[in-house]
Amino acid sequence: EVQFEVDGVKVGRAGPGMSFGEQGLLYACKRQASVRAVVPTQLFRLDQITYRYFLQNQRKFHTAWKQTMRTIMAM
Repeated sequence: EVQFEVDGVKVGRAGPGMSFGEQGLLYACKRQASVRAVVPTQLFRLDQITYRYFLQNQRKFHTAWKQTMRTIMAM
């Protein structure tokens, strides 16, 4: 589980299987918040090119992506 902070103020949370940072990947904009793990956490990071590739080929990769995320979450 992670929490989102803006200027040190908690503004949100995300749990297992959730994502964050999509705006930065889509629009190459400055991040909107800092992210802090509140429990031991494993994250999966994508660069902008890979993220856009997955979006463009979403149907093709949907099943494979879900399986990949399940495998990562099981680690």
